[in-house]
Amino acid sequence: MADDTTGQDSAPAGVRAIALYGVGLINGSLGLALRARGFDGRIIGIGRRECTLQLAANRGAIDSYATTPDTVAEADLVIVGTPVDVTASVLGDLAEHARPATIFSDVGSVKAGVVAECAARLPAIRFVGAHPIAGSERSSVEHARAELFDGAKCIVTTGPQADHGATAVVRWMWEFVGADVMAVPPDAHDVLLAASSHLPHVVATALMHVVCGKAYDGVPAARLGGAGLRDTTRVALGSSDIWTPIVTSNSEPVAAMVERMADELAQLASRLRRGDVTAVGAWLERGRELRAEITDDI
Repeated sequence: MADDTTGQDSAPAGVRAIALYGVGLINGSLGLALRARGFDGRIIGIGRRECTLQLAANRGAIDSYATTPDTVAEADLVIVGTPVDVTASVLGDLAEHARPATIFSDVGSVKAGVVAECAARLPAIRFVGAHPIAGSERSSVEHARAELFDGAKCIVTTGPQADHGATAVVRWMWEFVGADVMAVPPDAHDVLLAASSHLPHVVATALMHVVCGKAYDGVPAARLGGAGLRDTTRVALGSSDIWTPIVTSNSEPVAAMVERMADELAQLASRLRRGDVTAVGAWLERGRELRAEITDDI
């Protein structure tokens, strides 16, 4: 496959078939977006569950599908959409059937581990780590939509051993479907996402544990929740099958952010018990200001 690209609006030379392994919300939306924006090559779905692949085909996210990894030989670019703890092993299985020039990428929310594992175990494959920061608490192809990546951030990993031709192709694909692509080293990605994505999920989950454990005279506190409870805990609906590997694969950065959050709440509790109205008000106001500052970024 040639490494040169022909611009954001057309596929790089040689990219005539893209395989999506694991066609859930992200890869399903990717297939829909590629087609909606005019990619005229083949989009192939690969996975274990034929019923899911058939649904993806019915929705137009893929043109054809297979449940065996040898189909990857037909693809120029392969996007792996699996839980982060199995990404490297899936890449290894697929690489056995791929052509040497085939480019591989992923969509996972943790990058350092898979990038390092691929470099150590699969040095010959052309792998580029990527993470589109888009999605919802729903994880199936049933909820895929072509506009999911419009204006979304997408991180493409960088490093001294990066394959620049492969990186250009992966970058093209995400820009083609509407994402704003940023180049970030894998370790930096994991530290930043521990704060901006992983911590919000565990905090929402912790909030549900606390709220649903509280009742008064037999009335559950959760029954009296309004928009605030609904909006701040929506992400807690995310699949534990997806989120357990994410937070455990990025355990040290996530643990550090959980401790930082606990310290922030402990300071608030101290101010409340002291009756320090001024300090509490200043804390709330600063939070409001900070949220207003990032309105255009999220």
